[in-house]
Amino acid sequence: MDFITFKSMKKPASIFYVWVGLCWLIINSCAKDLSYEDGGTPKTAPVAFAGKDQSIVLPQDSAYLDGSGSYDHNGSITTFTWTKLSGPANSITTSASSKTTWIKKLTEGSYVFELTVTNNFKLTAKDTLTVYVDKTKIARPPDAQAGPDQTIQLPINTVTLDGSASSDPDNDISDYLWTRIKGTGNPTYTSPANATTDVTKLTAGQHQFELRVTDATGLVDRDTIAVQVNEAPGVPPIANAGLHQNIPYDLSNCSTNPVIIPLTGTESYDPDGTITKYNWQIIFPVNSSITVANSNKAIASVTGLLAGKYIFELSVTDNDGNVKKDTTQLNIIATNRQLMQARLTTIGSLSEKRKVAGVGFVGNKIFLAGGRYQPTGPGPNFTSRVDIYDIATKDWSTSELSQKKWGIATAVAGNKIFFGGGTALQGNAAPTTRVDIYDVGDQKWSTAELPKAGQYTAVAQGNKVLFAGGNSAYSFDYLTERWSTKTLSQSRVSIAAASVGGSIYFSGGATSAVGGTPFNNIDIYEPKTNSWSVSSMSKAKYALASIGLRGKALWAGGVTDKGLTNEVEILDLLNGKGTTFHCLFQPGSFSTNSMGKLGNYIVFFPDSGDDKTRFDIYDSLNDKWYIGVLDKKIGPAILITAGSQLYVVGSSTPGIDYYDQLWKLDF
Repeated sequence: MDFITFKSMKKPASIFYVWVGLCWLIINSCAKDLSYEDGGTPKTAPVAFAGKDQSIVLPQDSAYLDGSGSYDHNGSITTFTWTKLSGPANSITTSASSKTTWIKKLTEGSYVFELTVTNNFKLTAKDTLTVYVDKTKIARPPDAQAGPDQTIQLPINTVTLDGSASSDPDNDISDYLWTRIKGTGNPTYTSPANATTDVTKLTAGQHQFELRVTDATGLVDRDTIAVQVNEAPGVPPIANAGLHQNIPYDLSNCSTNPVIIPLTGTESYDPDGTITKYNWQIIFPVNSSITVANSNKAIASVTGLLAGKYIFELSVTDNDGNVKKDTTQLNIIATNRQLMQARLTTIGSLSEKRKVAGVGFVGNKIFLAGGRYQPTGPGPNFTSRVDIYDIATKDWSTSELSQKKWGIATAVAGNKIFFGGGTALQGNAAPTTRVDIYDVGDQKWSTAELPKAGQYTAVAQGNKVLFAGGNSAYSFDYLTERWSTKTLSQSRVSIAAASVGGSIYFSGGATSAVGGTPFNNIDIYEPKTNSWSVSSMSKAKYALASIGLRGKALWAGGVTDKGLTNEVEILDLLNGKGTTFHCLFQPGSFSTNSMGKLGNYIVFFPDSGDDKTRFDIYDSLNDKWYIGVLDKKIGPAILITAGSQLYVVGSSTPGIDYYDQLWKLDF
């Protein structure tokens, strides 16, 4: 055994221990330098914050940069360094090594400055900001910041969404709006129109929220945040909302069959316990006011559904607090109404692809005026373009309004067509008083000014053109060029206007054009006696279609306090038959340009509605309804009554709301 001794192993053993010692020193030394300070405190980099982007207008030629928002979690910032990365030459940084500094002698252009901060661990962080220097004030879009993604675990179901880091170079943010764009259930917001809001009643799964920030000029930016809600511990239940259902909607009596539609979740179960809670809710259409009866039971029901698609969600909770969901779809299908095949004949293309604002027909000419084109950059995208089509000569021509504008009210009186009010580019986007007037007789443009800027509904009777909206109706006598004013019975917008038996009816309206409180007021003007009276519709609504028919007033569709409606109300003023009710084949809202006449037929093309290939037709002579069927989907469209013909302006590309095509409609 002499050949195996401790002595013979001494050298290899010593080498082994040396290597162990070196490795221990290396590992501990590296760990100390990269991760911890003496005493076990983690080392982390600081956080640099250079401040929000700025916009200044010459002759102001200096900007104040403030990095005091920078911080360090577990150390201290020892140095600040400001560096210009880009921009015109000759600017001066007064205190490049300070927390704050002035930048002077700025000239027109964009400057990017970088702030570098270093902490006591020699770790650094950087941030940048942009300073815009302009000769005249230029509106720039805001920068929406929805904050970092978040994760929570049930039973915690509340998060705080914080968009306070959003900014605007012009420092003029006017509106915030939080909305959920992905996820199930119906969360509750404490203050969705504020920079910061709490969201409660979140359910398991991923939710995505969008923050929309708008500045004073109408420019918008968006950002999103994801919120992951994890299940509570335990085996979750199995939710079963039942099979999809196809339910007929009888258009002869405007009701579903059956009237009460069951929602059945009795096939739901829990593998390791019991289901303790059921909850049914509607998730499509979004923000629907439909009420689910017995929503906390396994079997619930709904009534009052109109033609269209509805999705209901069943949420079940087990004895461990776990939640699972399932959905079922109800397809409400319009039945019992005759179909009428319609034809679209291509007439020509618009000179600009846009959402047309005002349309009218006078002197064999169709006018397509103003609007908004597809955005190509920051700033309002309004246009002054007027496309003109002569139905007699089949010639196209173009002209221009005196302003680039959107939301125009249009009326025809005598040989003149009037395009009034709306929102126009006047430096920035703002309501306008301008009325552009075209005389087809002398083929000349002229202008007038409304007493107050705003968006209106317009209608003409005799030599008077009336613009109604807000608190007032303004009457313009185009012969004397004088204005008169009448205070409406209720201040409102999105009013429907129609001439009924020689009288002007201003019907319905709301506190705002989107999501406002609807009204049923009717302000009636009698041109012969120059007098006003007040009446009412059976229901409060706005964004509805309105037309006068042989002594009858017809109101169709619109938005009520319960959402979109398909109800049609016809008031007989001559024969004393009172009010009768009908229904459109699907609910929808309307603009002033979404219905027209073809002989004794009234055509309704809603701005909204699931079915984009079909439309409603009313035979006013025989009091009969039809469903018109197109051979193509054209989306939201504008109807123009041109004498005995009917034309359609829409998009040749399905799903695109910017119009580029004019068709003639026949059926």
